[in-house]
Amino acid sequence: MTDAALLRADSLLRAGDAAGARAAVEALLASDRAPAAARARALLLRARAQHHLGDMAATRADVDAAVAAAEEAGDPAAQASALASRAELHLHADDPAAAVADLDRAVALLPEPGSTGAALLHVRATARARLDDRAGALADLDAVLTLLDPAEGTERAHAHQSRAGLRLVCGDLAGAGRDLDAAQDLHTLPHPGCEGARYHLGGRLRLLLGDLDGAAADLVHAHRRAQEAGDRAGQAAVARTTAEVGLARNDMVTARRQVDAAVALLDHLGDGDGAADARRTRAQVRLRTGDLAGAAADLDAVLGRVAGRDGARRAAALQTRAEVHVRGGHLLEAAADVEAALAHHRAAGDRVEEVRDLRIRASLRAIRGDEAGAAEDRRRADTAEAELRAPFAPG
Repeated sequence: MTDAALLRADSLLRAGDAAGARAAVEALLASDRAPAAARARALLLRARAQHHLGDMAATRADVDAAVAAAEEAGDPAAQASALASRAELHLHADDPAAAVADLDRAVALLPEPGSTGAALLHVRATARARLDDRAGALADLDAVLTLLDPAEGTERAHAHQSRAGLRLVCGDLAGAGRDLDAAQDLHTLPHPGCEGARYHLGGRLRLLLGDLDGAAADLVHAHRRAQEAGDRAGQAAVARTTAEVGLARNDMVTARRQVDAAVALLDHLGDGDGAADARRTRAQVRLRTGDLAGAAADLDAVLGRVAGRDGARRAAALQTRAEVHVRGGHLLEAAADVEAALAHHRAAGDRVEEVRDLRIRASLRAIRGDEAGAAEDRRRADTAEAELRAPFAPG
Protein backbone atom coordinates (compact mmCIF):
# COMPACT_ATOMS: atom_id res chain seq x y z
CA MET A 1 0.00 0.00 0.00
CA THR A 2 2.81 2.40 0.91
CA ASP A 3 4.76 1.77 -2.29
CA ALA A 4 1.61 2.07 -4.39
CA ALA A 5 0.76 5.45 -2.83
CA LEU A 6 4.28 6.75 -3.42
CA LEU A 7 4.32 5.52 -7.02
CA ARG A 8 0.95 7.17 -7.68
CA ALA A 9 2.15 10.47 -6.18
CA ASP A 10 5.33 10.35 -8.26
CA SER A 11 3.34 9.65 -11.44
CA LEU A 12 1.00 12.57 -10.74
CA LEU A 13 3.93 14.88 -10.12
CA ARG A 14 5.63 13.84 -13.35
CA ALA A 15 2.35 14.49 -15.16
CA GLY A 16 2.28 18.04 -13.79
CA ASP A 17 -0.46 17.51 -11.19
CA ALA A 18 1.34 18.85 -8.12
CA ALA A 19 -1.86 19.31 -6.11
CA GLY A 20 -2.89 15.73 -6.85
CA ALA A 21 0.55 14.43 -5.89
CA ARG A 22 0.40 16.29 -2.59
CA ALA A 23 -3.03 14.88 -1.82
CA ALA A 24 -1.87 11.35 -2.69
CA VAL A 25 0.71 11.29 0.11
CA GLU A 26 -1.37 13.09 2.74
CA ALA A 27 -3.02 9.89 3.99
CA LEU A 28 0.32 8.12 4.23
CA LEU A 29 1.86 10.99 6.18
CA ALA A 30 -1.18 11.15 8.48
CA SER A 31 -0.67 7.50 9.47
CA ASP A 32 1.48 6.62 12.48
CA ARG A 33 2.13 3.16 11.04
CA ALA A 34 4.25 4.22 8.08
CA PRO A 35 7.94 3.22 8.47
CA ALA A 36 10.40 6.08 8.87
CA ALA A 37 12.04 5.35 5.50
CA ALA A 38 8.66 5.51 3.73
CA ARG A 39 7.84 8.75 5.57
CA ALA A 40 11.11 10.25 4.35
CA ARG A 41 10.28 9.35 0.73
CA ALA A 42 6.74 10.69 1.13
CA LEU A 43 7.97 13.94 2.64
CA LEU A 44 10.40 14.45 -0.24
CA LEU A 45 7.61 13.81 -2.74
CA ARG A 46 5.36 16.30 -0.98
CA ALA A 47 8.23 18.78 -0.83
CA ARG A 48 8.60 18.53 -4.62
CA ALA A 49 4.86 19.11 -4.98
CA GLN A 50 4.98 22.11 -2.61
CA HIS A 51 7.87 23.53 -4.62
CA HIS A 52 5.90 23.21 -7.87
CA LEU A 53 3.01 24.98 -6.15
CA GLY A 54 5.28 27.84 -5.06
CA ASP A 55 5.08 27.25 -1.29
CA MET A 56 8.74 27.51 -0.36
CA ALA A 57 8.17 27.56 3.42
CA ALA A 58 6.24 24.29 3.25
CA THR A 59 8.87 22.84 0.91
CA ARG A 60 11.67 23.61 3.37
CA ALA A 61 9.66 22.21 6.31
CA ASP A 62 9.02 18.94 4.47
CA VAL A 63 12.65 18.57 3.42
CA ASP A 64 13.87 19.18 6.98
CA ALA A 65 11.36 16.59 8.21
CA ALA A 66 12.54 14.16 5.51
CA VAL A 67 16.15 14.53 6.69
CA ALA A 68 15.05 13.74 10.27
CA ALA A 69 12.93 10.75 9.17
CA ALA A 70 15.76 9.31 7.07
CA GLU A 71 18.15 9.65 10.00
CA GLU A 72 15.61 7.86 12.23
CA ALA A 73 15.34 5.05 9.69
CA GLY A 74 19.12 4.71 9.50
CA ASP A 75 18.87 4.45 5.71
CA PRO A 76 22.03 5.96 4.13
CA ALA A 77 20.50 6.23 0.64
CA ALA A 78 17.40 8.00 2.01
CA GLN A 79 19.56 10.32 4.10
CA ALA A 80 21.72 11.21 1.11
CA SER A 81 18.63 11.92 -1.01
CA ALA A 82 17.08 14.14 1.66
CA LEU A 83 20.33 16.03 2.25
CA ALA A 84 20.75 16.55 -1.49
CA SER A 85 17.23 17.98 -1.71
CA ARG A 86 17.97 20.36 1.16
CA ALA A 87 21.22 21.39 -0.51
CA GLU A 88 19.25 22.38 -3.63
CA LEU A 89 17.02 24.54 -1.44
CA HIS A 90 20.08 26.16 0.14
CA LEU A 91 21.35 27.03 -3.33
CA HIS A 92 17.95 28.44 -4.27
CA ALA A 93 18.09 30.57 -1.08
CA ASP A 94 21.60 31.82 -2.01
CA ASP A 95 23.34 29.91 0.78
CA PRO A 96 26.01 27.85 -1.00
CA ALA A 97 27.99 27.24 2.21
CA ALA A 98 25.05 25.38 3.76
CA ALA A 99 24.59 23.48 0.49
CA VAL A 100 28.22 22.31 0.58
CA ALA A 101 27.83 21.18 4.20
CA ASP A 102 24.78 19.04 3.36
CA LEU A 103 26.41 17.63 0.22
CA ASP A 104 29.56 16.73 2.16
CA ARG A 105 27.37 14.63 4.47
CA ALA A 106 25.44 13.14 1.56
CA VAL A 107 28.56 12.07 -0.33
CA ALA A 108 30.06 10.52 2.81
CA LEU A 109 26.93 8.38 3.28
CA LEU A 110 27.31 6.60 -0.05
CA PRO A 111 29.49 3.47 0.21
CA GLU A 112 29.64 3.16 -3.58
CA PRO A 113 29.32 6.64 -5.15
CA GLY A 114 28.54 5.60 -8.75
CA SER A 115 26.09 7.71 -10.73
CA THR A 116 24.34 8.96 -7.58
CA GLY A 117 27.61 10.20 -6.14
CA ALA A 118 28.45 11.83 -9.47
CA ALA A 119 25.17 13.76 -9.39
CA LEU A 120 25.86 14.95 -5.83
CA LEU A 121 29.40 16.01 -6.71
CA HIS A 122 28.12 17.93 -9.75
CA VAL A 123 25.80 19.95 -7.52
CA ARG A 124 28.59 20.44 -4.97
CA ALA A 125 30.82 21.76 -7.74
CA THR A 126 28.16 24.40 -8.46
CA ALA A 127 27.99 25.37 -4.79
CA ARG A 128 31.78 25.49 -4.43
CA ALA A 129 32.09 27.67 -7.52
CA ARG A 130 29.63 30.12 -5.98
CA LEU A 131 31.87 30.25 -2.91
CA ASP A 132 34.85 31.05 -5.19
CA ASP A 133 36.34 27.65 -4.36
CA ARG A 134 37.31 27.03 -7.97
CA ALA A 135 39.92 24.39 -7.17
CA GLY A 136 37.36 22.41 -5.16
CA ALA A 137 34.76 22.79 -7.89
CA LEU A 138 37.19 21.57 -10.56
CA ALA A 139 38.17 18.61 -8.37
CA ASP A 140 34.49 17.67 -8.01
CA LEU A 141 33.90 17.84 -11.77
CA ASP A 142 37.02 15.76 -12.42
CA ALA A 143 35.61 13.17 -9.99
CA VAL A 144 32.20 13.28 -11.71
CA LEU A 145 33.79 12.36 -15.03
CA THR A 146 35.75 9.56 -13.35
CA LEU A 147 32.64 8.11 -11.70
CA LEU A 148 30.31 8.24 -14.69
CA ASP A 149 30.14 5.22 -16.95
CA PRO A 150 31.24 5.87 -20.56
CA ALA A 151 27.71 4.93 -21.63
CA GLU A 152 26.24 7.83 -19.63
CA GLY A 153 26.85 10.24 -22.48
CA THR A 154 24.34 12.93 -21.56
CA GLU A 155 25.57 13.18 -17.97
CA ARG A 156 29.19 13.26 -19.15
CA ALA A 157 28.34 16.00 -21.64
CA HIS A 158 26.79 18.11 -18.86
CA ALA A 159 29.88 17.63 -16.69
CA HIS A 160 32.18 18.65 -19.54
CA GLN A 161 30.05 21.76 -20.13
CA SER A 162 30.17 22.68 -16.47
CA ARG A 163 33.93 22.22 -16.40
CA ALA A 164 34.29 24.29 -19.57
CA GLY A 165 32.45 27.17 -17.92
CA LEU A 166 34.62 26.93 -14.81
CA ARG A 167 37.81 26.73 -16.86
CA LEU A 168 36.78 29.83 -18.79
CA VAL A 169 36.47 31.91 -15.62
CA CYS A 170 39.80 30.44 -14.43
CA GLY A 171 41.49 31.58 -17.65
CA ASP A 172 42.19 28.04 -18.90
CA LEU A 173 41.04 28.65 -22.47
CA ALA A 174 42.64 25.54 -23.95
CA GLY A 175 41.03 23.32 -21.32
CA ALA A 176 37.67 24.98 -21.85
CA GLY A 177 37.94 24.40 -25.59
CA ARG A 178 38.67 20.69 -25.06
CA ASP A 179 35.69 20.33 -22.73
CA LEU A 180 33.35 22.06 -25.18
CA ASP A 181 34.51 19.76 -27.96
CA ALA A 182 33.92 16.73 -25.72
CA ALA A 183 30.45 17.97 -24.75
CA GLN A 184 29.49 18.47 -28.37
CA ASP A 185 30.68 14.96 -29.28
CA LEU A 186 28.71 13.40 -26.40
CA HIS A 187 25.38 15.19 -26.93
CA THR A 188 23.42 12.74 -29.06
CA LEU A 189 19.91 14.04 -28.39
CA PRO A 190 18.98 17.67 -29.16
CA HIS A 191 18.06 19.71 -26.09
CA PRO A 192 17.61 23.48 -26.46
CA GLY A 193 18.80 24.28 -22.93
CA CYS A 194 22.02 22.27 -23.23
CA GLU A 195 22.69 23.52 -26.75
CA GLY A 196 22.07 27.09 -25.64
CA ALA A 197 24.55 26.78 -22.77
CA ARG A 198 27.14 25.22 -25.06
CA TYR A 199 26.74 27.95 -27.69
CA HIS A 200 27.00 30.58 -24.95
CA LEU A 201 30.22 29.11 -23.59
CA GLY A 202 31.57 28.89 -27.13
CA GLY A 203 30.68 32.55 -27.63
CA ARG A 204 32.53 33.53 -24.45
CA LEU A 205 35.57 31.52 -25.53
CA ARG A 206 35.60 33.18 -28.95
CA LEU A 207 35.23 36.61 -27.31
CA LEU A 208 38.27 35.96 -25.10
CA LEU A 209 40.21 34.84 -28.18
CA GLY A 210 39.28 38.05 -30.03
CA ASP A 211 37.02 36.33 -32.60
CA LEU A 212 34.18 38.83 -32.30
CA ASP A 213 32.26 37.72 -35.39
CA GLY A 214 32.40 34.09 -34.29
CA ALA A 215 31.33 35.09 -30.78
CA ALA A 216 28.36 37.08 -32.09
CA ALA A 217 27.24 34.17 -34.28
CA ASP A 218 27.42 31.73 -31.35
CA LEU A 219 25.47 34.12 -29.13
CA VAL A 220 22.64 34.41 -31.68
CA HIS A 221 22.28 30.62 -31.57
CA ALA A 222 22.57 30.64 -27.76
CA HIS A 223 19.80 33.23 -27.39
CA ARG A 224 17.48 31.30 -29.70
CA ARG A 225 18.03 28.00 -27.86
CA ALA A 226 17.57 29.66 -24.45
CA GLN A 227 14.26 31.11 -25.63
CA GLU A 228 13.13 27.71 -26.92
CA ALA A 229 14.00 26.13 -23.56
CA GLY A 230 12.31 28.91 -21.56
CA ASP A 231 15.66 29.44 -19.82
CA ARG A 232 15.42 33.03 -18.59
CA ALA A 233 18.69 32.87 -16.63
CA GLY A 234 20.36 31.62 -19.80
CA GLN A 235 18.87 34.50 -21.78
CA ALA A 236 20.24 36.96 -19.23
CA ALA A 237 23.71 35.39 -19.39
CA VAL A 238 23.68 35.62 -23.19
CA ALA A 239 22.60 39.27 -22.99
CA ARG A 240 25.52 40.08 -20.70
CA THR A 241 28.04 38.39 -23.01
CA THR A 242 26.46 40.12 -26.02
CA ALA A 243 27.06 43.40 -24.18
CA GLU A 244 30.72 42.45 -23.77
CA VAL A 245 30.97 41.81 -27.51
CA GLY A 246 29.41 45.25 -28.04
CA LEU A 247 32.09 46.72 -25.77
CA ALA A 248 34.83 45.02 -27.78
CA ARG A 249 33.31 46.40 -31.00
CA ASN A 250 32.84 49.84 -29.45
CA ASP A 251 29.08 49.49 -30.10
CA MET A 252 27.92 51.23 -26.96
CA VAL A 253 24.23 51.28 -27.94
CA THR A 254 24.05 47.50 -28.18
CA ALA A 255 26.24 47.05 -25.12
CA ARG A 256 24.07 49.28 -22.92
CA ARG A 257 20.77 47.84 -24.16
CA GLN A 258 21.89 44.26 -23.61
CA VAL A 259 23.49 44.77 -20.21
CA ASP A 260 20.50 46.74 -18.88
CA ALA A 261 18.27 43.85 -19.94
CA ALA A 262 20.59 41.37 -18.22
CA VAL A 263 20.64 43.32 -14.93
CA ALA A 264 16.86 43.74 -14.90
CA LEU A 265 16.17 40.06 -15.62
CA LEU A 266 18.71 38.73 -13.12
CA ASP A 267 17.37 41.05 -10.41
CA HIS A 268 13.87 39.75 -11.19
CA LEU A 269 15.06 36.14 -10.97
CA GLY A 270 16.81 36.81 -7.65
CA ASP A 271 20.19 35.71 -9.02
CA GLY A 272 22.45 37.86 -6.87
CA ASP A 273 25.75 36.56 -8.23
CA GLY A 274 24.59 36.79 -11.85
CA ALA A 275 23.31 40.32 -11.28
CA ALA A 276 26.66 41.28 -9.71
CA ASP A 277 28.48 40.03 -12.81
CA ALA A 278 26.11 41.98 -15.05
CA ARG A 279 26.56 45.15 -12.99
CA ARG A 280 30.31 44.85 -13.36
CA THR A 281 29.83 44.67 -17.13
CA ARG A 282 27.48 47.68 -16.99
CA ALA A 283 30.13 49.57 -15.04
CA GLN A 284 32.54 48.89 -17.91
CA VAL A 285 29.97 50.22 -20.40
CA ARG A 286 29.35 53.32 -18.30
CA LEU A 287 33.09 53.88 -17.94
CA ARG A 288 33.54 53.73 -21.71
CA THR A 289 30.76 56.33 -22.20
CA GLY A 290 32.16 58.67 -19.55
CA ASP A 291 29.55 57.99 -16.83
CA LEU A 292 32.04 57.62 -13.99
CA ALA A 293 29.45 58.16 -11.26
CA GLY A 294 27.19 55.47 -12.72
CA ALA A 295 30.12 53.07 -13.07
CA ALA A 296 31.16 53.69 -9.46
CA ALA A 297 27.60 53.07 -8.26
CA ASP A 298 27.44 49.72 -10.05
CA LEU A 299 30.81 48.68 -8.62
CA ASP A 300 29.78 49.73 -5.11
CA ALA A 301 26.77 47.42 -5.49
CA VAL A 302 29.01 44.54 -6.57
CA LEU A 303 31.49 45.09 -3.74
CA GLY A 304 28.62 45.30 -1.26
CA ARG A 305 27.32 41.98 -2.55
CA VAL A 306 30.71 40.27 -2.03
CA ALA A 307 31.64 42.00 1.23
CA GLY A 308 33.73 39.70 3.38
CA ARG A 309 34.72 37.50 0.44
CA ASP A 310 38.18 37.92 -1.06
CA GLY A 311 37.16 36.16 -4.24
CA ALA A 312 36.93 36.42 -7.99
CA ARG A 313 34.00 38.85 -8.12
CA ARG A 314 35.69 41.23 -5.70
CA ALA A 315 38.91 41.13 -7.74
CA ALA A 316 36.98 41.77 -10.98
CA ALA A 317 35.18 44.74 -9.42
CA LEU A 318 38.45 46.16 -8.08
CA GLN A 319 40.00 45.80 -11.53
CA THR A 320 37.21 47.85 -13.12
CA ARG A 321 37.19 50.34 -10.24
CA ALA A 322 40.91 50.88 -10.86
CA GLU A 323 40.02 51.97 -14.42
CA VAL A 324 37.37 54.33 -13.04
CA HIS A 325 39.93 55.83 -10.67
CA VAL A 326 42.42 56.29 -13.51
CA ARG A 327 39.80 58.13 -15.59
CA GLY A 328 38.90 60.25 -12.56
CA GLY A 329 42.53 61.13 -11.83
CA HIS A 330 42.64 59.25 -8.50
CA LEU A 331 45.95 57.53 -9.15
CA LEU A 332 46.75 56.31 -5.62
CA GLU A 333 43.35 54.65 -5.33
CA ALA A 334 43.75 53.15 -8.82
CA ALA A 335 47.15 51.70 -7.88
CA ALA A 336 45.76 50.09 -4.71
CA ASP A 337 42.84 48.51 -6.58
CA VAL A 338 44.85 47.14 -9.50
CA GLU A 339 47.53 45.68 -7.22
CA ALA A 340 44.86 43.91 -5.15
CA ALA A 341 43.21 42.56 -8.30
CA LEU A 342 46.53 41.44 -9.76
CA ALA A 343 47.54 39.66 -6.55
CA HIS A 344 44.28 37.71 -6.52
CA HIS A 345 44.40 36.78 -10.19
CA ARG A 346 48.01 35.63 -9.97
CA ALA A 347 47.26 33.51 -6.90
CA ALA A 348 44.23 32.00 -8.65
CA GLY A 349 46.18 31.35 -11.86
CA ASP A 350 43.67 33.41 -13.88
CA ARG A 351 45.90 34.57 -16.73
CA VAL A 352 43.05 36.18 -18.73
CA GLU A 353 42.32 38.63 -15.91
CA GLU A 354 46.04 39.02 -15.15
CA VAL A 355 46.56 40.30 -18.71
CA ARG A 356 43.86 42.93 -18.12
CA ASP A 357 45.39 43.91 -14.78
CA LEU A 358 48.80 44.34 -16.40
CA ARG A 359 47.41 46.55 -19.15
CA ILE A 360 45.63 48.76 -16.61
CA ARG A 361 48.79 49.03 -14.52
CA ALA A 362 50.79 49.85 -17.64
CA SER A 363 48.44 52.77 -18.37
CA LEU A 364 48.69 53.94 -14.78
CA ARG A 365 52.49 53.75 -14.78
CA ALA A 366 52.67 55.67 -18.07
CA ILE A 367 50.52 58.45 -16.62
CA ARG A 368 52.85 58.63 -13.61
CA GLY A 369 55.91 58.85 -15.87
CA ASP A 370 57.23 55.33 -15.25
CA GLU A 371 57.77 54.44 -18.92
CA ALA A 372 60.08 51.52 -18.17
CA GLY A 373 57.55 49.96 -15.81
CA ALA A 374 54.74 50.53 -18.30
CA ALA A 375 56.73 48.91 -21.09
CA GLU A 376 57.52 45.89 -18.93
CA ASP A 377 53.83 45.44 -18.02
CA ARG A 378 52.84 45.67 -21.68
CA ARG A 379 55.50 43.11 -22.60
CA ARG A 380 54.27 40.69 -19.94
CA ALA A 381 50.66 41.17 -21.01
CA ASP A 382 51.49 40.59 -24.69
CA THR A 383 53.48 37.44 -23.85
CA ALA A 384 50.74 35.99 -21.64
CA GLU A 385 48.05 36.78 -24.22
CA ALA A 386 50.05 35.10 -26.98
CA GLU A 387 50.48 32.00 -24.80
CA LEU A 388 46.76 31.87 -24.07
CA ARG A 389 45.89 32.02 -27.77
CA ALA A 390 48.68 29.71 -29.01
CA PRO A 391 46.63 26.46 -28.69
CA PHE A 392 44.01 27.94 -31.05
CA ALA A 393 46.45 29.27 -33.68
CA PRO A 394 45.96 27.84 -37.19
CA GLY A 395 48.20 24.88 -37.94
